[in-house]
Amino acid sequence: MVQQTHNRGSGQSDLSDLGTLRATYYHTMLSKTILTLIICFVVLALLLFGSRFLSLPLLTLTLAGIFSLIFLIVLISCLVLFLRYRYITVRVYEHGLVATNREGWTAMRWREVEYVWHKVDLQTPDPNFEIDTNRLAYIAYDHPHSASWSNLDYVTHTEATKGSSILKHAYVLRAYSGLSISIPYHFRRWTRLCETIDEETARCQFPAARSLFQQGKPVSFGPLLLHRDGMYYGQDLLPWHLFGGFSVDEHWGLITITVRGYARPWAWLLLARVPNVALLKGMLATIRDTLGRMRLS
Repeated sequence: MVQQTHNRGSGQSDLSDLGTLRATYYHTMLSKTILTLIICFVVLALLLFGSRFLSLPLLTLTLAGIFSLIFLIVLISCLVLFLRYRYITVRVYEHGLVATNREGWTAMRWREVEYVWHKVDLQTPDPNFEIDTNRLAYIAYDHPHSASWSNLDYVTHTEATKGSSILKHAYVLRAYSGLSISIPYHFRRWTRLCETIDEETARCQFPAARSLFQQGKPVSFGPLLLHRDGMYYGQDLLPWHLFGGFSVDEHWGLITITVRGYARPWAWLLLARVPNVALLKGMLATIRDTLGRMRLS
């Protein structure tokens, strides 16, 4: 369900500056409910046809009546679910999006978005379990030649993924005004929806971030900081001439930063801790292109 810091819509005129409607994303439960309804109608029709036009034994007719009752219960349940989820949508426009639930709707323009987080909640059988990525990152930094380090980087994550662990994804948008919208993964074409959010918000945020960087001012991405000297993770600095790569595992919600010439990570942290990852990728690509041109010249 779309969760939002509520802002009930007061009229269609409030959405006039959002531009053309590009796509509408529906809750997956709505599609499943509609499919189940169709199946119920087909099965119920077959049962009625068989009981009316075919000479069936009494036992068969009794079973047909029982199954008909079961399907009627399922049918009523599906109708209730349909009425519940039909209003839960995310509509993407040219200049923003509108998240709708049963209580109302919330509009957010791309230019109003300050932060975008990709939250990945790892639910494990052990409620006290936590992935200590800071510990792992500093083990790599303080002991770069440790023979056992390669076994330490994913050991905690491996333990977390055992048993009945469940990964829950959500995209969280927060505007400069404090308004926030949380979009869980229970939407059809959720990946495409997230890609659109990333592309549009990064496009609006990039000019200001590039201007800050060119002025020699730091650009913050949660625990990561981009500066002319390099990338900071906490108090640790990775100079740009040693920067190797930046990779994101969207499924497990992990970010890996490497040193040039080394396979081991310089830092390993949770994706949920780093806002505006799409903008961060764009900034890193621009910085690498600039450094490449400087080396050639």
